[in-house]
Amino acid sequence: MKFVILSTIFLLPFLGMSINKEVQEDSILENQRKKLKNFQTGEITEEDQKELAKIYVKMAQVYADKYSMYDTSLYYFQKANQANLKNIAPSMYSKIMFQIANVYSLTDKIDLAIVTNREAMKIGEVLKDTSILIRTNWLMGKAYYSLDLDSSLYFFSEANHFANAFQDVFMLQQTYRAIGQVYIEKKNYDSALVILKRIPLESIGVFSVCNLKLQFAMLYLNIDDTAEALHYALDAKGIADSLKNISLIKNSAELLQSIYIKNNNYLKAYEAQALRNKMKDSIKSLEVQKNIEELTIKYDVELKEEKNKQLKSALIATNLKAKNERFIMVIMLLIVLIVFGIVYYGYTTKKRRLIVSDMKVKLSEATKRELMGRLKHSQHMILEKNNLINRLKEDINENVESGEKTKRLLDKLHTKNEWSEFLVEFELLHTGFFSKLNQIAKEPLTKNDTRLSALVKLNLSNKEISDLLFVSEAAVKKGKNRLTKKIELEKGERLSSYMNKL
Repeated sequence: MKFVILSTIFLLPFLGMSINKEVQEDSILENQRKKLKNFQTGEITEEDQKELAKIYVKMAQVYADKYSMYDTSLYYFQKANQANLKNIAPSMYSKIMFQIANVYSLTDKIDLAIVTNREAMKIGEVLKDTSILIRTNWLMGKAYYSLDLDSSLYFFSEANHFANAFQDVFMLQQTYRAIGQVYIEKKNYDSALVILKRIPLESIGVFSVCNLKLQFAMLYLNIDDTAEALHYALDAKGIADSLKNISLIKNSAELLQSIYIKNNNYLKAYEAQALRNKMKDSIKSLEVQKNIEELTIKYDVELKEEKNKQLKSALIATNLKAKNERFIMVIMLLIVLIVFGIVYYGYTTKKRRLIVSDMKVKLSEATKRELMGRLKHSQHMILEKNNLINRLKEDINENVESGEKTKRLLDKLHTKNEWSEFLVEFELLHTGFFSKLNQIAKEPLTKNDTRLSALVKLNLSNKEISDLLFVSEAAVKKGKNRLTKKIELEKGERLSSYMNKL
């Protein structure tokens, strides 16, 4: 038996070895996940709910703004809005609904953006929260811009009204520009000029001033007021010259050419055309130079990536070879251990029988009791040995089978934060699964439905699911039937097959 114990101690380092996979993660996301771990399962206070909402919002913003992962972003925004947030923190709830609507608008889901934004707007009106009313009306104006210009103009005007009341200079500029653009689309150039001229030039940068004056010149040209058009075009060219901005100089020259032609001043029109052509050539030259620089950078990056790829392949091959060698060694040692255990067991059993048979008549009652104790001890040692072998087999299986990420997920089910951590990890492994499932479902999914769908996705049996959920197998089957009805599976299609497609 000493040999068995020593062999086990020798095997343990090999069983614990595996290739470490570095997961480089956004520092903000990592920081927010650390904060999530501070929350225990069970009852949480209203302040906890608000703090959780802030964490989920931060994660959602990173996924949307930095990685354009809108499904994942929506998932975390929706988690932020769960529980009773609408009642305990209506202002926060309204702002989150606005952000969800904004994500919908970024993915061209205009109808969803409008419906969700209206919810945010209603709460903003009840709370008289001017800040949220500015942004919700602004978003409605953007959403309706391609659908109905009159509705778009109404909402942009409302946003402008609230921005004036709130003295939000930035949103005032944005709303004036948006209203002016709607009037231009409606070919109402006089109104566009009136609105755009309300933008205080001292509050915007020189580049924006130049573009705005060019827009004034174009609008005056459209209403045949060439004198004012020329005035603003020359002002814009002066600013463009001072900035030495080739693109602005070209645009100024192009507009001046149109104005001079309308005034029949062909000499000036020719000079403006020559300047425009010169700037176009300069822009092309800069573009060629930029393309060459980009190609050079791209070549260097690809060269480095190729070298890194070769190094990575060599490292993987080395690690795989080492892993295979360790695995073969473990198998061989396990076989030796099992064979030795069988032989040792047979030898000790035979020897024990001979001793019992030879001394059967001579032993006293005390000796018999002692022998029985020794036999029980021997049986206990054999049982311990068998358990040890079984554990070794399980360790070997865990070391070689694929799906290590799935086992890591199941391990999470036995921690204090079992389900909350499990669902977060599950979403990272199967990004967008819950979002798709919620969209497909004809009825709202409960927490039990969510847990069951995740476990079915992991291809667990009814028995394994019942052990994890601490319910009977009959309850698991009933839950699956309920989930099948909610997502309206086609006749004959299995739930597990359907989940694997999502």
